[in-house]
Parts: sequence; structure tokens; C-alpha cells
Amino acid sequence: SDYRMPEMDGVEFLKHVAKISPDTIRMILTGYADVNVAVSAINEGHVYKFITKPWDKELLKMQVKRALEYYDLVQEKQALNKELVKKNNEFDEMNKNLEKIVEERTKQLLQSEKMATLGQMAGQIGHEIGNIVAILKGKMQLIKMKKRDSKYIEEALEIFSQQHDRLEIHKNNLLTLGKPKSVEFKNINLREILENTIDNLFDAGILKYYTIQKEYQEDLPLIYGDASQIEQVFANLFINSHHAMDNKGTLSLLIKAPNDKKFLEVYIKDTGKGIHEENLEKIFDPFFTTKPEGKGTGLGMLVVKKIVEAHKGYINVKSQVNVGTTMITGFPISKSNYMKRNK
Repeated sequence: SDYRMPEMDGVEFLKHVAKISPDTIRMILTGYADVNVAVSAINEGHVYKFITKPWDKELLKMQVKRALEYYDLVQEKQALNKELVKKNNEFDEMNKNLEKIVEERTKQLLQSEKMATLGQMAGQIGHEIGNIVAILKGKMQLIKMKKRDSKYIEEALEIFSQQHDRLEIHKNNLLTLGKPKSVEFKNINLREILENTIDNLFDAGILKYYTIQKEYQEDLPLIYGDASQIEQVFANLFINSHHAMDNKGTLSLLIKAPNDKKFLEVYIKDTGKGIHEENLEKIFDPFFTTKPEGKGTGLGMLVVKKIVEAHKGYINVKSQVNVGTTMITGFPISKSNYMKRNK
């Protein structure tokens, strides 16, 4: 645009152009080499070049050429920015999809190991039920032989009642273990979860062979986590100890809060076969197992580690061959638990 024109000058005109078409390269031609005019043109009209008259033909061609090159660069930059935004959006969508896939795979992993654990427990419960049935059948045969002995029949009926109660416990345990549970993080009592797991495994016949020693620190704080997932952690660790001790030995349990008061630690110590030093770093690897075929999936310790890490906790292992293994899990103490206490 020329600078001096009727009705409006070039600066005002190019201000309107800038509003309508911001990408257009704006240049002013003028015979008035006034610095103030040039500054106004550049600031207000966002002018790319301020060219004074008379201009050199070749110089003007070069300036127009550079203006066009500048326009192309701006367009290319904008196109690249749009492409970058598009790619970022695509990556964001891919990340969301990947997170969903990882979450779904993690759920499947947890569920598959849970079902494997339940399978082992169900097998042991089946063995227990078989023992109960054998007792009942034996008593039935003896009742037929001593049907005139009212005192014996009375004692036998009492045994029937006791065995019926045991069957009821096993039935309830199987129904509870098989029932799906939604993940829910909240303030929970770690001691209660540990005791519930022990009771379930004892009723299932898995822990009934062992001497269990307990040492729980007084006035234990609450932790923040999901009860069903932490039960799965303890169930896996107890079953590992069961396989290591092979129906004889001592299981020692300790719960304490270290001096830093940030975590609640659970020590599960067995007097089993122990783990060879070269295998200690492998126990959390997928599908690694030293158990006989049919007694492990090789996923148990991986699942344990995943659950503990999801709770922002930690797990450590100490072991000596033919002496035993100690599994140490740490779960963060609930902050609100201490807030309530301080109040």
C-alpha cells in the first residue's frame, strides 16, 4: 500500500488488512521518509517492510521475493505446528489406549494368579472335605454295628454336628474366595487382614500343620489400601511358605512400624528350604518358579510385587538355604490416621 491515500492512510488501511487476513505480508511505499511514520507503520500496521520512494526496481523485486519467502516460511511453520498438535493428540490418545490396555492386562494378571491361588486352596479344601466325609462314613458304619448303644450313638451325633460345622466353614470360605471384589482404597487395619488370611488358610487346611508364632506391635496405625488385594499378597506369601516347609515347621509373623513412622512392615518368616542366592533376584521375574509342576504359575511373586508397588510400598526378601525365608512387606501408613490421632 501507498502511505498517503484519500480517506485513510496506508497504516490505517493495513491495520484493517491485518484483522481480515493476519497472514498477509504487509508493505508500505512512501515518498515521505519520516521516522515517526515508519515506526507507526511497523507498530500499528504490523508492516513487514517500509519502502521509500523512489525505489530501485531490482531492490523492490528482491524485497517482494523475500516477503513471499517469509510468507511461505510462516505458512510452513503453521502447518508444522498443526501437524505437531495433531501428532500430540494422537500420542495422547495412544497413551490413553495403552493405559487402558495395561490396566486391563494387570487386572487379568491379578485375576489369573488369584484363580491359581484359589485353585490350590480349593484343592486343599477338597482334601479336608474328603477327610470329613471319611470320618462320617466310618461313624455311619460303626452306628450300624452299635445301633443298640445309645451312648455311642449320642457321641456319634455330636461328631456329626461338629463335622457339619466344619463343612459349613469350608463352604462359606469357598463362596467368599470365589466372589469378585471391586478395588477400593481406604483406611484399613493391616492386622485384621493378616488374621483373616491366616484363618482362611487354616480352615482350608494349608496352615494347620505349622506352629504359628505372632508378635504384633501395640497400637498399630492404619494403612491406606485395598483389603482384597493385600489379602492376595499375604495368601501368596503364606502358600509359598507352605510349599517350602512341606507340612512341618514354624511360621513367624511380626508387624511393626519402623522409627520413621512412614510404613507399617509385615515380616513373614518360615523354616523352609530357603532360596538359593542366585535365584533371589529372579523370584519377581514372570514365570520363574522353583516349585514342582502344578504347584505354581511363576506369576505369584510378580503379582505380589505389582500389588505392593501399586500401594506405593516395598517388598524385600532374606533367605538362607535349609534355614528359611523371610518376606518383608511395607505399606504406607495412612496420613489421615495420624491426623485423627493428633486431634
